[in-house]
Amino acid sequence: MLDRYPSVLKRPMPVLQRFIRDHHKWGFEWLYDGDLETDFLRFLGQVQRAVKEKPLDVKVDFRK
Repeated sequence: MLDRYPSVLKRPMPVLQRFIRDHHKWGFEWLYDGDLETDFLRFLGQVQRAVKEKPLDVKVDFRK
């Protein structure tokens, strides 16, 4: 996700789906027992709620 930041934040699901597809394509062992898509969406929702409830005057730029 970080190599496509910030545009990935607008549409995160295609990036996650590509990661899952590539993970299976290259035969990597899946070490995560849960539902990755559900947990990922839950995490994004928690971040969005936290930003709305307690906004901070902090800017993060991962491109540096």
